[in-house]
Amino acid sequence: AGPNISAAPLKGEPVGSNLQTTSRIYYFAGITGEYHFSNRWGAALGVQYAVRGNGYRVRENPVAVESFRRQYIDVTPVLVYRVLDRLDLQAGVYLASKLGEQFQTGNSEDWNTGIGNIYSGSDFGLAPGLRFHAGKWVFMANAQLGLKRISQFEFTNELGEPSFVSERNRSFQVGLGYCIF
Repeated sequence: AGPNISAAPLKGEPVGSNLQTTSRIYYFAGITGEYHFSNRWGAALGVQYAVRGNGYRVRENPVAVESFRRQYIDVTPVLVYRVLDRLDLQAGVYLASKLGEQFQTGNSEDWNTGIGNIYSGSDFGLAPGLRFHAGKWVFMANAQLGLKRISQFEFTNELGEPSFVSERNRSFQVGLGYCIF
């Protein structure tokens, strides 16, 4: 469990656009099972609840801010390689199923549910990470690099010509865990 710094940068943003994306800090918590094939190699399967999101800001108007948050259940199968006695490298994928989404506008403290879904109901991507073991405690740092477009917007310029913009998940998690067995 721990904090999650997430963003969904715009790809294909039209030239001269005043929209800027910002990252948000939310959280995650989960459980992982692991099996070691040898002293160095193993496999792990994690399941976690994660809240990820991002914000948008108009460059000339710092008050015009919208924040989005999405709740997910993630399943993360990874290969584990023990580099040192206490340090593991992980490489795998994550598969995410969206449970819900909310947005917040301006300086409001209220989170609202939209009329429709702006973001896709699923996501997947790469899940690299590392873990440091200290007795039964585990300190972890993981990333999620989305390969799927989680949303797509259409912008039009002053001539009415469309431009399609998409977003992919980018998330960095740090956490603390405890080994039961």
